[in-house]
Order: sequence, then C-alpha cells, then structure tokens
Amino acid sequence: MGGNTGRFGFLIITVLVLGSFLATEAQSQQPYNLDLNSYELNTAGMLEIYGSFGNTSTKIVKYVYIKVLAYNTVGDLMAPTYGDVFIKLTGPVIVNDKVLLNGGTGTYYQPTEKIEYVDVGVIGIEYMDGSKYEAGDNEPMVRIEKSRSESQQSTKLIALIAAGLIAVGTVVLIAI
Repeated sequence: MGGNTGRFGFLIITVLVLGSFLATEAQSQQPYNLDLNSYELNTAGMLEIYGSFGNTSTKIVKYVYIKVLAYNTVGDLMAPTYGDVFIKLTGPVIVNDKVLLNGGTGTYYQPTEKIEYVDVGVIGIEYMDGSKYEAGDNEPMVRIEKSRSESQQSTKLIALIAAGLIAVGTVVLIAI
C-alpha cells in the first residue's frame, strides 16, 4: 500500500502542474492580432499609423481601445501637443476578420518634433454581447521603428512619382 501512495502522489502533482500550465497558456492567448507597418506625422502634426487589427476571438468586436505612445530620439516618451494617446476603433469586426488602421490617431505633436519610434497596444475590447477583454500590464506593445516607417514612406514616394510620370505620359500621348 505504501508503494501505491507514492505513485498516486506523483500523479496528483503532475495533474496540478499540467493544469497550471494549461491555464497560463489559455490566459496568454490574445483575442486579437495587431499588425502594424508604419507611422508618420502629417503636415498638421497629427500622428498617423498604418496596419490592421484582426479579431481572433469567438465574438464580434464592438469597440477596440488602443494606446499609442511616441518616443523621441533619446527614448523619452513624448507628450502630445493636442489630443490623447488613446484611440477608439469602432466595429463591428466579425470573427476571424480584420480592419485596416490607416490614418489619424487624433494625437498631435509639433510637426518639427522627431519621433524615433511608436509603441502601439490594445488596452481593451468591448464585444457586441456586452462582455469585455481588458489587457493586463504584461500585454505586449507593437513597436514601429523609424527606419521601417521611413522605408514605407520611400516606397510611397516612388509609387507617387511613377504614377505622376505615367499620368504625364498619358497627357502627352493624348495631346499628339
């Protein structure tokens, strides 16, 4: 009987450890995917971000609350001149779908300020059924580096120049 108790004790410990691991894994699964490409300050100084929000949950999303933090060249958090660091994305975003984040955040900085990188993270989600997901303190932020953003801007500029050349060529052909 003493030998069976040892095996039973080992089984209980194994189940407890495995159960704890599975519970931690379930908690670490995010109900969304945040895929960001670039950022820029427009001519008015409004911070614009480009990317997408994907709903990986089993519920339809009503609102997404996003935090956007800009940092200068020495790594200090920048305070906006106007606006807040929070964005409210309005759905609905159906299950396994994504919406584009292409444009203004409503957060303004001085156009002469240099933003080195931007950290963006989901802080909460409200679903159509009234339930909510609140991100914890350990929720990862997505960093958009200046170099990645500048390469996106270079690609946009080249595309605009090419489109302009094509448009000019078309005008010349029509005039002949």
